[in-house]
Amino acid sequence: MSGMTQQPGHVQPADRVPVGLRTTAAWSWRILVILALAVVVLVVVARLHVVFVALFVAMLATALLQPAVARLRRRGVPRTLSTVLVLVAALIGVSVALYLVGRAVLGQVDAFQAAIADGVEKVRDWVDSTFGMSLEQVAQRIRDTLGSVGSAGGGLTSSAFGFASTALEVVAGAGIALFATIFFVHDGAGMWSWVTSLFPRDARGHVDRAGQLSWQTLAAYARGTVLIAAIDAIGIGVGVALVGVPLAGPIAVLVFFGGFIPIVGALVSGFVAVIIALATEGLTAALIVLAIVIGVQQVEGHVLQPLIQGRMVALHPLVVVLAVAGGSTIAGLIGAVIAVPVVAVLNVLVRYAARASAGELDDNHGGEPGAAQPLPAAPADAGGPPADPA
Repeated sequence: MSGMTQQPGHVQPADRVPVGLRTTAAWSWRILVILALAVVVLVVVARLHVVFVALFVAMLATALLQPAVARLRRRGVPRTLSTVLVLVAALIGVSVALYLVGRAVLGQVDAFQAAIADGVEKVRDWVDSTFGMSLEQVAQRIRDTLGSVGSAGGGLTSSAFGFASTALEVVAGAGIALFATIFFVHDGAGMWSWVTSLFPRDARGHVDRAGQLSWQTLAAYARGTVLIAAIDAIGIGVGVALVGVPLAGPIAVLVFFGGFIPIVGALVSGFVAVIIALATEGLTAALIVLAIVIGVQQVEGHVLQPLIQGRMVALHPLVVVLAVAGGSTIAGLIGAVIAVPVVAVLNVLVRYAARASAGELDDNHGGEPGAAQPLPAAPADAGGPPADPA
């Protein structure tokens, strides 16, 4: 009857489900929600990849230019004037560097390609003679694939439209990145203050600290990557030139740009340097160049990266390789370039959230013990970018 009370020994239907199964189900639906949100984010980023890539490039450029702006402002230069001076100087410097590099490299492109082809042919002959393995079938498949690109007129037309579309995306992305860089450098702290104001008052402190740590990580990665890539390019370029291998300039340029793709870029650029040495100077020179490349990479991994980028950007090599592979799968070369800094930022955010939930935050604004201090926000009336950390 309805008025009767439940017997003490009566078991509710929910109680009949094992505790382990209930716990697994509770975690499962939460994980599914997170995965669904991640898929939505990836779809939105893929649809608006030009905008997101441009904004990411703008943040990297801001991280490189912000210290110069901060120094000018500490010397009493107005905010707007310091922003204009730094941006104009950066544009002039990049333009002059590209002109000098292009002038030195473009005239050697044919020789560069011929040396690589000759080196690959020597490696193929050595493999054939040493192991009795024929690579003709693989080479034929590669030639068939390359030859099928322009086999049909419709394919040529679609390729032309694809090239035009890519060119427009590059121009549009460059314009967005330039304007975003101007505003980030000029009023970065003010924009971040507005973002934090959108969150509930109780959460603003954590959002601001997490954002500051993320920005510090991204800035350390950008500045450190450029500096390390330049040091690697100079070291390998000078070493190759001392060995007597020609095309040291193009090799150094390739090493510099390869430095923006961690591990994978170093492997590819180092392989090219060894192949060119083998094709032009023989096996002994190739072995010496290989030793130089390995030595420079060891100095980079064990000295330069810990010293310049610090612990906040430190990622396990397996994580770096998986990030580059995943980024290249999703967004090609651009994805390979931006994958590692994105993962580094996510790593900082997850670690901060874990420490905050465990109540383990220390006095350095929630950072890791021994980590550098987050970037301090500018005064509310100034609205300028965060100051450069010491």
